[in-house]
Amino acid sequence: MVTMSDIARAAGVSRLTVSAVLNDRRGAVRISDSTRERVIAVARQMNYRHNALASAVRKGRTDIIGILGCFEGNYGLEMINGLVDAAEETGFSCKFRFTGKRSGILENLISCLEYRACGIICRSGDAQVLTVLRNELEREGIPLVLLDSCASADWCSRVNSDDFAGGRNAAGFLLNHSGSRILYAAYCDSDGIPYAKWRKDGFESALGRPLRSSEMLVFQNRGDIDDQENSGIAARIRAFQPSAIFCDSDYIALKILAILGELRLSVPDDVSVMGFGGFDFSPLASPPLTTVQQPFAEMGRNAVLELKRLLDGGAVRDVFLDTKLVIRKSAKKGVE
Repeated sequence: MVTMSDIARAAGVSRLTVSAVLNDRRGAVRISDSTRERVIAVARQMNYRHNALASAVRKGRTDIIGILGCFEGNYGLEMINGLVDAAEETGFSCKFRFTGKRSGILENLISCLEYRACGIICRSGDAQVLTVLRNELEREGIPLVLLDSCASADWCSRVNSDDFAGGRNAAGFLLNHSGSRILYAAYCDSDGIPYAKWRKDGFESALGRPLRSSEMLVFQNRGDIDDQENSGIAARIRAFQPSAIFCDSDYIALKILAILGELRLSVPDDVSVMGFGGFDFSPLASPPLTTVQQPFAEMGRNAVLELKRLLDGGAVRDVFLDTKLVIRKSAKKGVE
């Protein structure tokens, strides 16, 4: 097997120079471009392959990032794409261990630690899971980045979309283009979910006041269409006669579009509808759904970059990424 010492002799440089070039440690030794190119050329001619295992033994860790949690749906796939792209660019590899179950995440953490992972990225808001993660990772001196997680944790970094600004921008657009008779549709447990509360707080900041109970459409059922529940929502819409309905997820927006169809109300001529998330099905809705798009791929990418920053000695922090208002045919673009 070809070693760095072999390359150093062939290239006429020191082993330290070869190590700095092949490990891309540009600040370790001052090396001219011509010397760097010569070392790389010799390494290729000799079919050198980096021994990741030996490097891990020397450093006490690998360049493996453990990815834990639940990444369901197309938006989960977008996060994974961002994670993988950033890991490749920064010299990391990813060990994916997916599960939404509390016990599964903890088992997968142990697996990552056995592989001597240098850091962990986790998508979970479970308080018990985070307590165990903290205990295990602080003992090992391994940093953690929470991805798309609204859990309260000042001991690790978090990467999220800026849902507060997204809610504020949504309200501003609807007020400017559809009038002020706006209903806000959400699930019954939204006030207990921080990121849903961020959206609502942002929406209310644009209104300049809290939403009234009469302006809220609350869905109890997160699953399939519930005819009885929909009848109650339809009655509320008919009585309120809104100019617009904001839905704090694209999934709710699909339910609202179905209810408005049953009421024979035209979207957007009678009522504008806006969702939140920017999921892959939103342009396929009828009509195509105006929505606040979350930057899922960029969230994954920034989680890796944030972990690298922590490994380089940076302090923990919150990272919020901009959302984007995507205007389609379900919302008016001007007040009549």
